[in-house]
Amino acid sequence: MTTRTLAIRSSTDQLVMVLLYASAVSIPFLFGHPQLVVGSVVNMLLVLSAERLARRHLLPLALLPSLAALARGLVFGPFTPFLLYFLPAIWAGNLALMLALRRLRGLPGGLRLPLAALAKVALLYIAALLYVNLDVVPEMFLSAMGLVQLQTALLGGLAAFAFGRLLDRAS
Repeated sequence: MTTRTLAIRSSTDQLVMVLLYASAVSIPFLFGHPQLVVGSVVNMLLVLSAERLARRHLLPLALLPSLAALARGLVFGPFTPFLLYFLPAIWAGNLALMLALRRLRGLPGGLRLPLAALAKVALLYIAALLYVNLDVVPEMFLSAMGLVQLQTALLGGLAAFAFGRLLDRAS
């Protein structure tokens, strides 16, 4: 798949970036569940951003969704302090997903996406394993930061690739 990276020069490019940022905040803030849907949409935004934005614009997208989820818990409840422990790992996992996709651009999407998703999940699962072994979080976080994250990264990535193709055909 050939993609165009936005240089954020035109007002259209700026609008695309603002829409991606706004979506990365509003979706996890407004819709907390079901995790499979919300997580997949957030991962779709991460993959679209990795494919379409310049590298320097990716860091906010790695941070914003989890900060919005944290704010949602504070505003609407129930706030879970467990999310605080995972914030650095989530940020690192989101960045790993986006940077791996960029780094592996020479590979077909059928390989790039699973490898990038595994990079993200590995970071999250190792953090969950560490926290569970230290009795910081309950064992349920192993599946939440493992299989669920893999599913949402793959579903979101597939949706992003399909949406990217539609965007390319429309332009």
